[in-house]
Amino acid sequence: MDKILGSFVVVGFALPWYFTQRATGSVVAGCSAGLGGLVLAVVILLWLSVQRDRYQGAWQRRCDLRHLRSDLSAIDEMSGVEFEEFVAAQLRTRGWGVAHTASTGDYGVDLIATNNGTRMAVQCKRQAKPVGVAAVQQVVSGAAHHGCHQTVVVTNQGFTKAARQLATTHRCRLVGREQLHIWAGSTSNTARPRAQGQRMQPEPEG
Repeated sequence: MDKILGSFVVVGFALPWYFTQRATGSVVAGCSAGLGGLVLAVVILLWLSVQRDRYQGAWQRRCDLRHLRSDLSAIDEMSGVEFEEFVAAQLRTRGWGVAHTASTGDYGVDLIATNNGTRMAVQCKRQAKPVGVAAVQQVVSGAAHHGCHQTVVVTNQGFTKAARQLATTHRCRLVGREQLHIWAGSTSNTARPRAQGQRMQPEPEG
């Protein structure tokens, strides 16, 4: 993409310069035309960049809205990637910026959420049984690698006793099925974003 943009800028200068100098025989006129073409090319690139950002923002909002309307039965049928998108949508409505980690070498972290200088490592577990202690171990160790200050494990199920105990030790938040039931299909989520930086509620112990 950078090569294409660079080529567009070069062409924006070269074509007016070449044809103007050829037509007038004046180097000064050619350079002036080339500079004018260069300015026009930059303006066009900036406009295209703004339009691209608007399109991507609108597309992301449509995707988030679709995920926010998912109920628990739909969540249970999601793939792992779709569940990550669901969790990312929930975080964005709560004022967090969200970035996906690489599919390989993520060190147990699926999403990195940022808000007011805070970096939070999130592991997403869409599965058919309670999440065990390994998920907590992975996200806690992965958080250090990604420079995160907080850790969260989100699942459509519950957590084992060992997972809850280790999460308490490491101050890792656990978001399970009960919290997802509050999230899923919540009309308040789709109507307006939550307050900036609102915390994800941990699953109750028990």
